[in-house]
Amino acid sequence: MSVTTRSRAGAAPVTRSAPRPPMPDHLRRRRRLLAWSAPVVALALLAGGVLLGIALGSWNARTAYEARAYDDAATGFAHQKPSTVLVEPWKAWFNTGTALVRAGDHTGAVEELRGAHRLVPKGTTDADGRPDPSTPECRVRINLSLALESLGDDARGAGDAGAAVTYYRDAMDAIGPCTSDGRSAADQPPQHSDARSQPDETEQRQKAKASRAERSRQAPGQPGQGDEKQSLKRAPVDPRQEQLEQRNQDAERDRQRQEQQRGGGTGSGQAW
Repeated sequence: MSVTTRSRAGAAPVTRSAPRPPMPDHLRRRRRLLAWSAPVVALALLAGGVLLGIALGSWNARTAYEARAYDDAATGFAHQKPSTVLVEPWKAWFNTGTALVRAGDHTGAVEELRGAHRLVPKGTTDADGRPDPSTPECRVRINLSLALESLGDDARGAGDAGAAVTYYRDAMDAIGPCTSDGRSAADQPPQHSDARSQPDETEQRQKAKASRAERSRQAPGQPGQGDEKQSLKRAPVDPRQEQLEQRNQDAERDRQRQEQQRGGGTGSGQAW
């Protein structure tokens, strides 16, 4: 509402606005609530966008992994590291390393899985204090052990028995806390049991490989994994023995492949 007045004769009229009525209390409270809630809403929208991005990135990486495009899967999982720094950051490193194992990049896999081990919550035992392969740390340790074992296989295949022994021992040290006795078998005598857990079987296989590599290093004239073909050429071999060794090698590869595929949520070589 406005009021028009004249200040003196002949002067132009002056219009003054009437004072506004005070804002009702309920409107003032509503305005204050909106002002205070705006930052909260903005943060919620930002968090929702981050979580959506993580979910989409994880889905793309998993799709690539299931399609056996392991290099692409590793790249996708690696891109999740910055966005998961506050939410189980070790999983992005674990998934990246696991994909690299399947891609054949064993050196890169070990680096990624060591990173996962630095970030994963510590604890390899259950509530009763017994080694539990299903704990997050054991899942990381098992995959790290398999990656180190693969490096040992690579070194032995290249004729470097010394490096192979080192990698096999490192593999046993990595998986040791998750075995039934909670210790590395690197410096223990072979154990025989009718009922072994998966980590125990993996550790005993690594110990056997380390023993063979150690014998090759101490007796260079004996054939290692890298020169088995040359040995077969130098001396005649019973065909039945050749078939048996081939079956053993095939079974070994199948066992390692199954271990890697049983991973992720259950503890060895598959991404989450």
